[in-house]
Amino acid sequence: MAVWLWLSDHISIHSSVCSRLVPFQENSNQGIGLIQRIADSTVEYSPAESTESADNEILDLDLESLGKTNVVVPAFDLEVTSVTKTQSTVGKSPAAIFVVTQEMIRRSGANSIPDVLRLVPGLQVARIDANKWTVSARGFNGRFANKLLVLVDGRSVYTPLFSGVYWETLDMILQDVERIEVIRGPGATQWGANAVNGVINIISKKSSETQGMLVTAGGGDQDKSINSFRYGGRLSDETTYRIYGKHTERNRGFNAAGSHDDWRFGRLGFQADWEPSCEGDDRLTLQGELYSGTAGESGLFPTTAAPFIEPYVTDLEMSGAHILSRWDRQISDTETTSLQFYYDRNSRNEIYLEFDVDVLDIEYQHQLLVADCHNVTWGAGYRFTSFDSRAPNPLVLRFEPNSSTINRVSAFIQDQFPLFTEELSMIVGSKFSYNTFSGAEFQPSVRTIWSPDEYHAYWLAASRAVRTPSIIDNDVVARVPNQMPPPVHYEYSGSRRFDSEQLTALEAGFRTQVTENVSYDVTTFYNHYDSLRTATLTGLSFGPPSTAFGELTNGADAESYGIEISGNWAATECLSLQGWYSFMRLQRQDYNPELDDEEGFNPFNQASLMTMWDLPNNFEFDVIGRYTDSLPALDMDSYISMDLRLGWRPNQCWELSIIGQNLLQSHRQEFKDTIFSTTPTAVNRGVFAQAIFRH
Repeated sequence: MAVWLWLSDHISIHSSVCSRLVPFQENSNQGIGLIQRIADSTVEYSPAESTESADNEILDLDLESLGKTNVVVPAFDLEVTSVTKTQSTVGKSPAAIFVVTQEMIRRSGANSIPDVLRLVPGLQVARIDANKWTVSARGFNGRFANKLLVLVDGRSVYTPLFSGVYWETLDMILQDVERIEVIRGPGATQWGANAVNGVINIISKKSSETQGMLVTAGGGDQDKSINSFRYGGRLSDETTYRIYGKHTERNRGFNAAGSHDDWRFGRLGFQADWEPSCEGDDRLTLQGELYSGTAGESGLFPTTAAPFIEPYVTDLEMSGAHILSRWDRQISDTETTSLQFYYDRNSRNEIYLEFDVDVLDIEYQHQLLVADCHNVTWGAGYRFTSFDSRAPNPLVLRFEPNSSTINRVSAFIQDQFPLFTEELSMIVGSKFSYNTFSGAEFQPSVRTIWSPDEYHAYWLAASRAVRTPSIIDNDVVARVPNQMPPPVHYEYSGSRRFDSEQLTALEAGFRTQVTENVSYDVTTFYNHYDSLRTATLTGLSFGPPSTAFGELTNGADAESYGIEISGNWAATECLSLQGWYSFMRLQRQDYNPELDDEEGFNPFNQASLMTMWDLPNNFEFDVIGRYTDSLPALDMDSYISMDLRLGWRPNQCWELSIIGQNLLQSHRQEFKDTIFSTTPTAVNRGVFAQAIFRH
């Protein structure tokens, strides 16, 4: 409290000092946060200008000139590409899109991608143990959540095994992330199957923006050690590159009976960009990466001998590699093309499953301005997936057959055009695809946006999306233990008759810049789901242990609705606040009475507030508070959490920070794995300190 009163007494005295502080950023097109520190508020300047020259020009301005500096509206003018697969801005996007900027990532104090995603309105992020997360949008959360498409630089990172993401493998160098674009709601027209409830697109910086050396070193009682390096240079005037590496060690979470969920992970990679200086020429990107790690896990699995449940403690091994190449060409002022290729391989060795997955993906896109009013974008792609599994414990988990291949051919087309007036525009399009498991799919959408002026935007959307069957849906045989007497096992089998899950979504929203310093965004939605996955009882054997047999079928429907509100307020030249609130209800009906209500797995209410405060002498003070509602189905209480960060930039080379994590509780439990009975652990209170050196 004394610190808070001291800061309050001094904020007015030092406001003129704060207005001349220029935080260091690495050649980012997002610019330099100065007047409004909402999101990544940017002073407008030519992208060709260097950060150093922009710094010098701003430092030379007096207070009167600074007051006349044109500051763009942060909520409207952030660049996005995920909504239409073309360059646009948040203000011109008829979708519930939110951009997590590099400045937000840096000042959040987060050390992982899932923790960064807690900043996004409406996302449901929870930790099961020290190396496993659940992330979803608008419901259906869980360890194997399967209705959220996640991309890194245009490369899909969801696994075809269960149509979800192993979040523990996305341990990126956060300083190299330019921004994270998050669409809440379907994005299937552009991105295809599995972009049902949302799309997360993680976009890395160009290598030209990461020149020189970066070294980070940090540690604490929870995140024991997080160290990374990166070096960027030039091969020629037109070709830049960077090489990088990272190593992470995380401590065990809290469990009164003991825990074994520590985590060790490392990655190495490179990126090279060829960008000719002449305008309208080609651009070529090449990147590659490999990773390897181990993660502790404990839990229970079923056995055929009394007591029919056996505890296990193990270290699962994970490894992978990818290479990606993308060629962009500006043919003319009205025509562009791109061609992307990537190959991805990942392997996991767990106590109940070992597998290798290979993915080969090729995608072509063409954008053309027709008749000066129709912006037509179309594309086509092909993906080949190979899956090979081994079953160390076939009673618990196996695949029949143990290997499979999946072919997917797709194409999409969309047209963006004005409707009656230039202020009102419409986007109409559809994705067409054919895959090995479910055959032909059709995913259309219609979106319209009305922007009467530069401070307001209103939009509507109607979409259809599908989640195509995964390998688990078709080929799995899994036995789940019942931890309560009498001893009963549940054995579920996939089916080649399993079809795609379907969503019909209606959305509406508006964005408003109320004053020069205040803006907000409101989105409402209604979703109707058909043919959701459920299990149909097919037989029963009497033991002990007794076993109930079920087959995965498309036997469930559901509906959800909700509202998501986010806002920004630049309270002073040195203090800004970002907050959001979301409400969602999800009800599900199927043949299994234990699964007819999905509400207990998803919080009704969530809220977050992030405060960023620039202090004198290049100090920064940031506070993040969050509220998450209870999860009755998992016996999880609601909680309020708070993280604090104190940062200091003594010069252009050094950045020092100390972060207090989960300060309001000694520990809290956020989620449980209800499928494989993995032992959950609680998130501990922690302290993390970090030093960053740039040269």
